[in-house]
Amino acid sequence: MIKNNTINNQDGLTLVELLGSIVILSIIVVSFLAFFIQSAKTTKVSEDIIDASYIAQQELEAIYHLSTDQGVDQLVSYLQAQGYTHLRSGETHEFSIHIDTYRVDVKLYPVYHDSGDVIEDLHTLLVKVFDSENRQSAQMETKFFFNEVEVDEG
Repeated sequence: MIKNNTINNQDGLTLVELLGSIVILSIIVVSFLAFFIQSAKTTKVSEDIIDASYIAQQELEAIYHLSTDQGVDQLVSYLQAQGYTHLRSGETHEFSIHIDTYRVDVKLYPVYHDSGDVIEDLHTLLVKVFDSENRQSAQMETKFFFNEVEVDEG
């Protein structure tokens, strides 16, 4: 009688085990891939908002700086000379200009007391920045006094 001395070796992987491992790894990789894609989108949106906020801040600071030694009329003339379109409605001045891929809208209007009287030389400056798809990306607002310049009529 001959004994069959076959060795039963179970060290390898079956096809089912191999496919199961690949499926599990694929699920994990796809989960992380979705995370990285969303992270990239969020980074892009944040970058656009930061750029728009920077533009709004630059415009706000430039106009504030001009207000320290110019009156409203001189500021309007200066902004028009810089390429801003200007629209006036009563005491309110509205300006618009394109900077890079953004549209910047600037609104300048006087501040009123509760009684309805204008507070002399105090104005509100509102800067809004819109992206190329006309969505508002940033907004900044401040109030400041104009140092009205006396014109010599010598």
